[in-house]
Amino acid sequence: MCVAFSQLHDYFFVPEKVNWSDAQTYCRQHYTDIATVNNQQDNDNLLKTLPNANSWIGLCRTSGTTPLIWSDGSNFTYADWQPGQPNNYNNIQWCVNIYQKHWNDQECYLKFPFVCHLGEFFF
Repeated sequence: MCVAFSQLHDYFFVPEKVNWSDAQTYCRQHYTDIATVNNQQDNDNLLKTLPNANSWIGLCRTSGTTPLIWSDGSNFTYADWQPGQPNNYNNIQWCVNIYQKHWNDQECYLKFPFVCHLGEFFF
């Protein structure tokens, strides 16, 4: 038997400015997690929810030298980086936000609005 599935996300913008960790905690308490973006369609849908503001998404590093991973554990297979990003400037930019409609790595302690998602698997 072969089973195919896709994950669809509903995105929710939260205007409160918090650090990345607090955004993750809030999203896990009230939604599924901080936003995961698996493909261009997800990215387009996420951008539709955003005003013109920097906003955290769920991509991060666990230390300065580890690969980027999604907060919800899903595979990191799609990206929409700003030119020259990610650069992990000074080896301390471990979290990712949306900046001018593209992705940028940032210091996790900075405070931005954020995007949460509800995710479900459909078979």
